[in-house]
Amino acid sequence: MEGFKMPDPYEVSRTLALHLKEGNSIHFQKAIKLLFKTVENLFLGKLNGVEDIFYELNLQGFPDLKHLYIANNNDIKYIFNSMNLLLLQDVFPKLESLHLYELEKLETICSSDLPDASFRNLKLVKIKMCHQLQNVFSLSMVRLLTKLETIEVSDCNALKEIVDKHRQGNSEIEVGDYEVDKVEFPELRHLTLQGLFQLTGFYTNDMLLFTEMVEVPNLENLVLSSIKISQIWGDIHTSPAPNFQSLIKLNVKNCDNLKYLLSISMAEFLVNLKNLRVSTCEGMEELIAQEDSANITKANKNLI
Repeated sequence: MEGFKMPDPYEVSRTLALHLKEGNSIHFQKAIKLLFKTVENLFLGKLNGVEDIFYELNLQGFPDLKHLYIANNNDIKYIFNSMNLLLLQDVFPKLESLHLYELEKLETICSSDLPDASFRNLKLVKIKMCHQLQNVFSLSMVRLLTKLETIEVSDCNALKEIVDKHRQGNSEIEVGDYEVDKVEFPELRHLTLQGLFQLTGFYTNDMLLFTEMVEVPNLENLVLSSIKISQIWGDIHTSPAPNFQSLIKLNVKNCDNLKYLLSISMAEFLVNLKNLRVSTCEGMEELIAQEDSANITKANKNLI
């Protein structure tokens, strides 16, 4: 399967790669479906009509699965869709990495609420060329992702936001015309967003990537390329200070709607920033927006 590396053949693991020929149905392959209960590394290609991975392949929730790779599939719409179930099992309780590549009809990863043990060990999510996907996570899924370290999303033509703000939880806060929950990714270290021309925000759709509603206290590496947002961070004078003190590397490329990279007040919070790269942002007029001339020198020293 293009774009994915098979596990080390000397590593002790249970691995299954499945790509069906035209006319074959997984529903008639009972022996193969039994393997889904114990598989640790699963590579899926063409499955001939399968739309829901959880519901159609293993209702036990893939209890031992650690790494899931799905590529070059034109039928899959959901990784998990609870609308198909009356009683929920834990969903992917041991899953550590999720790779989704060129899934033309994928609409959502998870549609609604999940049992607490679901996705609890997920550390890495990589998504590329899934052109029907409009968001990556539901609010109910975010609360489970306490170990997530890496998010990479690229070349998804319809993607509007990373977290779907419309799925409500219990603690609601008014922001503009919406009531939304605050979201936190406590262990997120690496975030890459590139080739997302419909993206309007990480969590809100106001062309501002990060608002005070997003908490990523341990983010170290941020890569933004070919996205149309007009600001990365909001004005911290009118909202709580952002929690980006751990940021070490910032790489921004081909973001033509950005007029500036960050404000002086925001620069003062990036105390650990060591590597800054900005290239081919045609609309950018200045790196640091001048809020108060008295702070310009101090802010620039922080970036050096």
